[in-house]
Amino acid sequence: MRRSVIRLFTSFSIFSILLLWLILDSSSSVLAASRVSDRILSFGIPTDSVNSKDNAPESSRYQWGDQKRLSPGSISLRPLGRDRVRVASTRRDSSSISRTDAGLVDPIDSLEEIGRRVGDPTGLYKNFQIEVEKAKYGVKLFGFGEDGRKVLLFSCKAGLGSSEFPTPRGAFYIARIFDDKPLWIPPKDRDWAYGQSPSHSVYGGHMMPFYSRLQAGPAPKSDDINSELDQVAPQMKMVDTGAYRIHGTDSPWSVGSAQSHGCVRLLNSSVAQLSDTLKMYVGTTTRGQTPNGLYISLAQPVRLILY
Repeated sequence: MRRSVIRLFTSFSIFSILLLWLILDSSSSVLAASRVSDRILSFGIPTDSVNSKDNAPESSRYQWGDQKRLSPGSISLRPLGRDRVRVASTRRDSSSISRTDAGLVDPIDSLEEIGRRVGDPTGLYKNFQIEVEKAKYGVKLFGFGEDGRKVLLFSCKAGLGSSEFPTPRGAFYIARIFDDKPLWIPPKDRDWAYGQSPSHSVYGGHMMPFYSRLQAGPAPKSDDINSELDQVAPQMKMVDTGAYRIHGTDSPWSVGSAQSHGCVRLLNSSVAQLSDTLKMYVGTTTRGQTPNGLYISLAQPVRLILY
C-alpha cells in the first residue's frame, strides 16, 4: 500500500513539474515577444511631425509630404525561441505576436495599412544642409523637401577646435567622402604637426573635406545684355580648403570638447553613420583617389554651416 502511494505521489509530482515547465515556457515566450520593440528600420520624419489624430503606433509614424510612407529600410527578424521569429510590427495590437513554425507576425501585406513603401530615398529631398552648432558641440544633417520643409535626418556630438586653433565659422560644402580608411598626412605649414608621421587611424575610417565655392573665371560677356537683369552668372568651382575636415578620431574622449586643431571630430561610429546617411539620401556618382586615399563623390554638394 505504501509503495503504491509513493508511486502515485511520484508520478503526480513529475506530471506537475512537466505541466508547470510547459506553462512557464509558454509564458516566457509570450512575455519575450511583448518586449520586442515595434521598430521598423526606416528613413523619414520622427513621430512629432505626425498628426495627433493618427492612431498608428510610434514605430510606424513616418511620412513625407502629405502622404505617409514606409521607407525601404531593413525589417529585422529576431528569434523568440527555437521555432518563433517576429517581424517588426506596425500594429498597436500585439495579441498575435506568438506564431509557431517560424511564422511571421504582421507580414509585408499589413504594411499597406500604413502606406506604400519608397523604393529610392534619393528623391525624397531636394537639398541638404549640415549644421555645426559650436556652442553645443552638435552636428545635424537636414533634408529640405520640395515645399521647403526642413527635416532632421541625423544628429550627433562633435569635438571642435581649441581656442588656439578654432573651428571656422561660415558656409562651406561637402562634396566628397573618403570612406576607405583615409590617410592623414601631416600638414607642412602647421607647427603642431612637425615630426609626426602619416597615419590611417587619425581620421577614424572616414573623412569629408571642407570645400569652398569660388568663381572659376570672369563673368561671360555678351553683346545682347540690355540691363543688369540680363547678366550671365559666372562659372563656379568647388575648391578643397586644404585645412578643415569632418572626420572620425583616434581620440574619442575629445568628442564633446574643444581639443581639435579646427576640424570637426566625430566618434568613428557617428562619422560612419553620417557617411551612410549622405550616400543614401544625396546619392553618389564616381569614385576617385588622392594621396589621402579613395573617395566617393556625392551627387550634389551639401551645404555646411558652422555657427
